[in-house]
Amino acid sequence: MQAPPQLAYGNFACPHCRGEIPKTIPKGMVFPCPYCKVSIESPGSDITAEGAAQYQAWAMQHGSAAAAAADQGYRQQHDPANAVFASTATIKAAIVGGQPAFIGAAVAADGSWSMKMLDASGRQLWESLQGSRWSYPPDEQKMAIRAERLFVAIEGRLHCLDLATGRALWSAALDGNVETHPDIAAQGDELMLYDFPGQPEGAVALLTKQGSVLAWGRDTGRPLWTQRVDRPSVTMMPGVGLIFDDRQTVTLVRAFDGQVLASWQGDELPDSLHVEGQRLAVKLDVETGSFDASRVRIYDTMTLGLLADHFVDAATLEQGAFFGDRIFVPVDNVAGSTFHVVDPAVRPAKVGFFAKLFGPKPFGKRHQHLPVPGMRFVWILRAGSLVLFHLQPLQGGGRRILGLDAATLAQRFDSGPLAEEPSTMDTAQIQANDELFVYVTSPSGDSDHCELRCVDASTGAERYRFEVGDWS
Repeated sequence: MQAPPQLAYGNFACPHCRGEIPKTIPKGMVFPCPYCKVSIESPGSDITAEGAAQYQAWAMQHGSAAAAAADQGYRQQHDPANAVFASTATIKAAIVGGQPAFIGAAVAADGSWSMKMLDASGRQLWESLQGSRWSYPPDEQKMAIRAERLFVAIEGRLHCLDLATGRALWSAALDGNVETHPDIAAQGDELMLYDFPGQPEGAVALLTKQGSVLAWGRDTGRPLWTQRVDRPSVTMMPGVGLIFDDRQTVTLVRAFDGQVLASWQGDELPDSLHVEGQRLAVKLDVETGSFDASRVRIYDTMTLGLLADHFVDAATLEQGAFFGDRIFVPVDNVAGSTFHVVDPAVRPAKVGFFAKLFGPKPFGKRHQHLPVPGMRFVWILRAGSLVLFHLQPLQGGGRRILGLDAATLAQRFDSGPLAEEPSTMDTAQIQANDELFVYVTSPSGDSDHCELRCVDASTGAERYRFEVGDWS
């Protein structure tokens, strides 16, 4: 570690007792002499502006490491069990091999940094990036865990480590500081780093404050593409790419090669988008005479071929779910309990002269109605061959979960009325895969006494339930 510049404060003699006093007190300040106790006036120090600037530059570059190293040395002597991570380091939790682990920066006696992982017992699992010379240790704005990879973006470089072993997989140069977002809940960190596992090497994309989007091969670190953007909002489309929205143009860029898959602007500017697998749904709000409607288009994300183009009643794509090429979307109307299936196999009715004038009318032919009336949609999701509808009464009250067969729309599951607590709007209360789905409810209506219920997705029969206590 580079030693700090030596500042020549100098000394001065007390005019009364001639005792030597360091010139560390600002010029003109009156204070009692530490020897004779007579009040004297400080003449100031001998530090030059150049010397002060040199010390400040050292402090900016090395001060944090020097302070952390000094603190680390003290703790190693007096509290060695808690002297692994630097006191200024951010500790990040992870799950490795099904077990909890903790990652953070450690500082050596020479002021160099490294990354370490400990298990729950405090045993060191690995150490990596030894000898790094950082001004400050990485925090939540510089660390991200994505699918068994640890990414550290700090001081002009992006490091990719294997999460389980700490092995450095690759390192790439950045053109500046990384862009961050404050919503830690979105990905568990603030780093705007987007991960696209896939063949042959996947892709990782990162947004910087300089307005660059940089992409590399996920496993190799090979540069894939770079794009300049005018500070748009960025949305990740899993498995596909990134959506850039600068309020005038919405552009979809494929992650693996940077190719622009689609671009919308003007009257074609999307109100919302929804992607699952290789299918992309785009919602456009349109005005048809005295009625507002929505136009939903379905694209193949690999070819961007248009699969469907339907007019529907004010569909809400964010709450919808794909089943193959079809997407199930809620219909926003006063009656509730109405949804629409946008199906490429069903030819949409043409919008004729009177429909254009007074609003398209063929909606009712394609609308579907839930067996339980008067419900609004919280969420629609897929569980095997079931379409799950997470619902709440239009007039308020407890929620309800219905499961319909995706092919026949026959009812296969009904939770019955559920309590209002825990919160209806929490989408984490219901999770699903191809075999089963689980949801949380409170038989007593008390969120401190909840239970988890598991349902077989193929039959709609409940597998088990057990108490989980507080749900927060």
